[in-house]
Amino acid sequence: MKTYRHFLTVAALMAVMSASAQGVRIYLKGFGSPIDYPASQIEKIEFYPAEEDNNNNNDNPNQGNEDPTEDKKFLEETGIQFLNQVKASDFRNITKSVSKLDEYDADALEDWSEDCLNAVKTALGGSYTEEGKYGYIYQYTDYKYLLKASTFTGHFIVRNNKWVKESDANDLQFTFTDSNGKVCVARVTTSGSTKNIHVVDDDDSQGWNGNIRNYDRNKYYIDVPSHIEATYTMGGKEMVSVSVDIDVSALGEEWDLSSQGASTSVYARVSKESGGQYDIVVNRAGYYAGSGAYVDFSLSNDGQVILTAEATAAGTLNVNSKNVYDEPEIAPEDFGAASANVDILGRVQVKSTINNVGNFVKYLQDADDKDDDKSEHRRMVGRANSELNAEFFYNGGSDSRGTLAMESFERDSWGSKKRYEARPIITFTSDGSSYAFDTYFSEDAFHTVVDTYKNLVDDFNDLLKSRKK
Repeated sequence: MKTYRHFLTVAALMAVMSASAQGVRIYLKGFGSPIDYPASQIEKIEFYPAEEDNNNNNDNPNQGNEDPTEDKKFLEETGIQFLNQVKASDFRNITKSVSKLDEYDADALEDWSEDCLNAVKTALGGSYTEEGKYGYIYQYTDYKYLLKASTFTGHFIVRNNKWVKESDANDLQFTFTDSNGKVCVARVTTSGSTKNIHVVDDDDSQGWNGNIRNYDRNKYYIDVPSHIEATYTMGGKEMVSVSVDIDVSALGEEWDLSSQGASTSVYARVSKESGGQYDIVVNRAGYYAGSGAYVDFSLSNDGQVILTAEATAAGTLNVNSKNVYDEPEIAPEDFGAASANVDILGRVQVKSTINNVGNFVKYLQDADDKDDDKSEHRRMVGRANSELNAEFFYNGGSDSRGTLAMESFERDSWGSKKRYEARPIITFTSDGSSYAFDTYFSEDAFHTVVDTYKNLVDDFNDLLKSRKK
C-alpha cells in the first residue's frame, strides 16, 4: 500500500500547495478505495524522498529562517478567494426542486426498467457445472445483456404522486411539478454512431434446486453512443446541461488497453439561483496504448476561469475485458514520464514533472526498505527527488517562487535505534527557507482559509439537510 501512496505523491503535493482546498480525495482505477489527504493533517501521508546532495535532509526544516510573510499572505489570499468563488446558496433552487422526488410512487419506473432489461437479455447457449464442497453443485447458464440507449426510452410524468408512463419516445424524459409550482423536466438524448463494449460480468443466483444452486452468468455490454446530452429545466429555464463526446473507435468489443484506447470530452453548465453560471469543462481525457493517459480540466464561475488542471503520463496498461474482473494491479513501472500543472485563479501556478514514474516509485520503496539506515535512506530519497521537478509561480510569471520536494527525517527512536521517513517540504526562492508541509500549512497558520473551508462545507451540509425537510 505504501507503493501506491508513493505513486500519488505529486498529485497530493500540488493539491495541498494550492491552499485552496483543505482536503484531497484521489481516485485511481485499480487502486480500490479513494485515498483522502486532509491538508491540516498532512503528516499522515507516507512519502519517501529528498535531495541527493542532502541540502534538504535536516532534522529542523525551518533552518532558523523566519516565515516568508509575503508568500504566506499571498497563498492565504488565493485560498480564500478560491473558496469564496463557490457558494452553497447558488444550488438552493435546484436542491429544493428535487426535494420531494423520493416521495413519489415509483412502481411504474421499476416495472419499465425491468421490461427494458428483459428486452436486451439473450441466452448465449452456454451451460456448465462446478462441483463444490459437501456434494453441492453449482450450475451456470450464460446470458448477454446489451444495454442500449434506444431501449431505455420513454416520457414519464408524475400524476397524483405517482410516476406514470405518458408516451413512447426516442429519448428519456421525466416531468414533475416542484413544491414551488414550477414544472421541472429532466431529459437525456443520445446521437451519433455506437459501439458494443463488454464492460462487466456478474453471477446472479437463481436459488437452490435440491443440492444444486443455479446461477445466471450475465455478460453486460454497453452500446456506447458517441454523443450524450442531458438537461434539467425548471419553469422553462435550463438549470443544468451536460454534453459528452466519446470516442471508442480504437476499442474492440473485447477491449485490450495494451493495444487500444479511448477518449472523452465533457462540458457541463450549472445555473445559479442568483443568476450567472458555473462551467465545468473536460477538454480531453483519455488513454491510448503507446501514448499513455491525459486529462485537461477547467472550472469557471461567471466566465472567469478559477481553476485549470492538466496531467499526462506515458505508458501502456496491461488491462483488458477479461482480466479486469480479477482486479489487475496497475504497476508504477507501467508508466514513464509524467507531468501535471495546476492554476488557481491565475494567481498560483504549480508545475511538476517526473522523469520516470517507475524509477521514482522504486527509489521511494528502496528508501522505505532502508528506514533504519540514515545514510542509505537519505541517499535513496535523494535519488527519488532527482526524478522529480516541482515548482510554483505567482500571477503567471516565469520566475519560480519556490520548489516542492521531499526530505528524510527522523520518525522515531528508541535507545540507539532510529527510524526514518520522508515528508514533503516547500522551499522559497526569496530567502531559501524550507518548511515541512505540516508546519507551514498548519491550521493555525492558515486559520482563515481553514475557517472559510469549514464554513463552505457546513453550508453544503445544511443545504442537503434542508432537502429532506
